[in-house]
Amino acid sequence: MCFNRSTLPAALLLIFASLVTVFAGCSSKSGEEEGVVARVGSFEISDRHFQNEMVRFWYRTGQAVNLNYETRQAVVDSRINRYAIVEYARDNGWHQDAEGIHQQDMITRRVNMEEYQRLFIYPEVQIDQHTLRELFYRVNTTLRASHLVAQTRAEADSLIQLLNDGATFEELAKDIFRDPSLRDSGGDLGFFTVDDMDIAFENAAYQLMEGQVSKPIRTSTGFSVIKVTEIIETPVITETEFANKIHELQPIARDQQKELATRRHLTETVESFNISADLAKELWEAVKNQYAVPVAFDPEATQLSVDLPRELRNQTIVDTPDFTFTVNDFLTEAHYTSNEQRQRARNHHDFKDQLGAMAYRTKAQQQVRSHPDYNDHFV
Repeated sequence: MCFNRSTLPAALLLIFASLVTVFAGCSSKSGEEEGVVARVGSFEISDRHFQNEMVRFWYRTGQAVNLNYETRQAVVDSRINRYAIVEYARDNGWHQDAEGIHQQDMITRRVNMEEYQRLFIYPEVQIDQHTLRELFYRVNTTLRASHLVAQTRAEADSLIQLLNDGATFEELAKDIFRDPSLRDSGGDLGFFTVDDMDIAFENAAYQLMEGQVSKPIRTSTGFSVIKVTEIIETPVITETEFANKIHELQPIARDQQKELATRRHLTETVESFNISADLAKELWEAVKNQYAVPVAFDPEATQLSVDLPRELRNQTIVDTPDFTFTVNDFLTEAHYTSNEQRQRARNHHDFKDQLGAMAYRTKAQQQVRSHPDYNDHFV
């Protein structure tokens, strides 16, 4: 089903009105326009594209939204707005300056990683009754917890040792957190439930009893030590309620299991790498004063610009029976790594962890591009 375009925000209308063509029906008199909902400059929103957007929107909203005319109109307008901005940027040549090219390359690599997950990781994800029942319990349970954070496993282990030696969350939080609310409350996070926290944090917290402290938990931003301080459960949960909620639980469970599967795959792959500790340390010493310097936006550049001995560049720093990652490969991956991420390497141990992640990304890029179902145009 297709629609006439509703009003865009006034500022966008002034800029983009001339870019957009909207068709009143999905089938026009011209065969060229058949199945096209709207055109925004050089972009087309096809009927199939629109239907896919509707399905994604429906799942993102928990399958509870009313798919009426206004909702469908909003989905079309959202896509029009996005394409109009992109077309305007292209018309002004923003995609051709050095920074724009660098950003496009980073986005391409990120989308390739998403395609890698779709082809190599997600097919293994299965949702069973046990997973759904566990999620149903969590939906009906609210936790309160405190946490302590660390950038590395060694730092997290030292926090555990301090706790074992008698230190409290309140004492340690004063040295760890800059945020006054966390610093003065012993790292108290307040109440939370499903999808409020990093999935690894959530999984660990829901396995703890009140007052229990977790081992160091690796999250997307570092490590956390968690202490559950309060558990509030729905008094009575029936089988009928569970059966009625399954259709809402399934997409949440699938998204969580996809994220967990991705993290497991990354961890297992990196653990299979043979990383030269000596070379990693030597490389760190050579680049540490230049590593976190912002990338210079040279459209011809494909590697991080650092002063490095020539004999070091071709050495292999990571290898497996079917994959090698050289110092030159590292310079390429570092070029496409954000300055913020590079800044997290504060010593050669952090740097070695980043090398493993960069080697993983290089291997994944190679594998996905050689997959028979990989479609470069689609990506």
